[in-house]
Amino acid sequence: MHISEVIKVDNNYAVVIDNWYNPLEYQHAFEECKFISNYSYSPEDSGTALDDSGIILKQNSARFISSFFSNFFDSHIAQYSQKLYHESLVHELLKIDPLYEYLGMINAGDSLVSYYEDSDYYKAHRDVAIITQLTWLYEEPKAFKGGNLILKDINNNIVKEIECIPNRSIIFPSYMLHEVTNISMDKDNIGKKKGRFTISTFSRIESNRQP
Repeated sequence: MHISEVIKVDNNYAVVIDNWYNPLEYQHAFEECKFISNYSYSPEDSGTALDDSGIILKQNSARFISSFFSNFFDSHIAQYSQKLYHESLVHELLKIDPLYEYLGMINAGDSLVSYYEDSDYYKAHRDVAIITQLTWLYEEPKAFKGGNLILKDINNNIVKEIECIPNRSIIFPSYMLHEVTNISMDKDNIGKKKGRFTISTFSRIESNRQP
């Protein structure tokens, strides 16, 4: 696992890692994504971000792993999500940004499988978590255009557009403003799971204190 790129946004850093999964892990995760997508929810039922007027900011289908598996770690995706907390990776991330020290304190979270086809998008938003990780999967040869990730600063200026490449993972503080560019694909490929899959892992810290 090698850090491919480091991107400064405001006072913190996003990190790009290519080849997040080994070949067998990628196969397992991709097959699971395709299966879960058969039971995905619409934007209003899958944890969408909203703008200040309460308008939904995304157009895709999605499903949280925790709502699909009665035992979270029966999921290959859930099992592999734990790689984010490995001591060796956290050590490397801490060299880049001390904010990643939070990865050693995480005690809650979930992974979301999202699927994008023609005309789907996710407008600029922030996540309700501490650290977000996005990993992309799709059938090759690529049957769509777009679906890149744009990182923006607090003033809504574009800092970086990251190309959607299979098995590429982006890790960043969840407060960072980010969006997914519009997907376009030939009508012959719609409904065949040839679009863009994203595994979003949201890491949080929850208090164990009783009220």
